[in-house]
Amino acid sequence: MHAGGGGRPTLGHDVGSILVCASNPSDGMSKFKITVARIEVDARGKQDAQVRITFRIDRAPISFQVPILLSIRDFDDTEMVQAARSALHRTFVELAAESQKWKLTSEDLRQLSSMSLRPSSRSKGST
Repeated sequence: MHAGGGGRPTLGHDVGSILVCASNPSDGMSKFKITVARIEVDARGKQDAQVRITFRIDRAPISFQVPILLSIRDFDDTEMVQAARSALHRTFVELAAESQKWKLTSEDLRQLSSMSLRPSSRSKGST
């Protein structure tokens, strides 16, 4: 890992990865691997220049990317990744809060499973 002033990563260099683990393994959750996939500077004009830091989030078998946009004037290059990580965290906190009402209990899931409208495999071949 390359470091800029203060030992922090600089733009355009390897910035490592973060490993996030569920607090309760019995929840059926496994570890997430969060890495910085890309750092791009969009210098349309000095006043509105932005940095796009794209995080790649992996947890088998799913992988997706989340771009975070920051104003280049707000942070120097040694602070960008830290600021982007904070913004990523804030994004997921807000997402969790907005989707809280979607959460189902174990009993809800059991009831949904028992009322499946799919035809049974025995009725498919009998005509």
